Amino acid sequence: MPARAVAFSPDGRLLATGDSSGTGILWDVADPTHPARVATLNHDAAIEALAFRPHASLLATACGGAVTVWDVTEPARPVPIITLHHLYRRRRHALRAVAFSPDGRLLACGGGAGTTLWDLTDPAQPTRAADLRRRRWRSTVRAVGFSPDGRLLVTGHGQAGTRAAVLWDVSNPAQPTRAAAFQPQPARTFANHRPTVHAVAFVPDRRLLATASGAVVRTDHEFRVRPEERDSAVTLWDLTDPARPVRSVTLTQRSGSTLALSERRIGVRAGALTGHTAAVRALAVSADGRQLATGGDDSTVLLWDLTDPAHPRHTLTLRHVDAVHAVGFSPDGRLLASGSRYGDPGLWRTT
Repeated sequence: MPARAVAFSPDGRLLATGDSSGTGILWDVADPTHPARVATLNHDAAIEALAFRPHASLLATACGGAVTVWDVTEPARPVPIITLHHLYRRRRHALRAVAFSPDGRLLACGGGAGTTLWDLTDPAQPTRAADLRRRRWRSTVRAVGFSPDGRLLVTGHGQAGTRAAVLWDVSNPAQPTRAAAFQPQPARTFANHRPTVHAVAFVPDRRLLATASGAVVRTDHEFRVRPEERDSAVTLWDLTDPARPVRSVTLTQRSGSTLALSERRIGVRAGALTGHTAAVRALAVSADGRQLATGGDDSTVLLWDLTDPAHPRHTLTLRHVDAVHAVGFSPDGRLLASGSRYGDPGLWRTT
């Protein structure tokens, strides 16, 4: 059964998958060689995204214009606690991404009308904390993710309007558009991601952010950014100063087969790695920050060693029967789940 979204529980014993028919499945993966189906979560439309709440047995599923929060304390008997209805009233405003903050208090929901922050301090009585729907960022939000300390939120945009990764300061969830005083605008845009940004992930314990888009980023002799549609790009950003993100890794070959390492301010190429040959649709970073997984339309999942972020090393290629739209690491980093458009979900050992 194809999986559009995958997510591991905080203890690593459960894997949640969601497909285009609206079927969510909870799998017991305590024995990865024999995953057992323990429950089905039925929805009335495609499940676009899944996220487990850290340190709790709660699962959020995005379907159409709503998010359902499930209590999975007893995996065989999941209980829907609440459904956040009518986040977006129009069909084209369906949700595409969900993510919990590290402390589990906030839930970010991104879709056709922007991003909404929900306060789930009491999951049974959630409150809307803020809407990130400024006119400047009117475009479909394809990906959302919190920094390890929960102070930053990144949103990946695509289609009409803004096509970029945007960084928000959400240390005050009620006013997320008000960034630090040194920042003249409410958000920082990573301008080389003009094409659709499909996936985002922070690297734990480091000031690094990974973004994936459907375009290669090229530089000319003056090192200006020139995006190319129909290609792929995976970029690592140094966020030591969030107001001035520094690009350190980008794809540069038209074929998408080479990952070049460069520092934006000086444009010095440091090395090259084998990469995807089509748009990158998904990425995930292991909890220890040492592994990066990327999945794309070339029907492959690539694993990268991030021990030295300036020189990521390609370690493994995993092949699917079709385009890969979802990847996720188990908490200990030993397992990787992947989902493709038509093929069954994959469960892989990384060590």
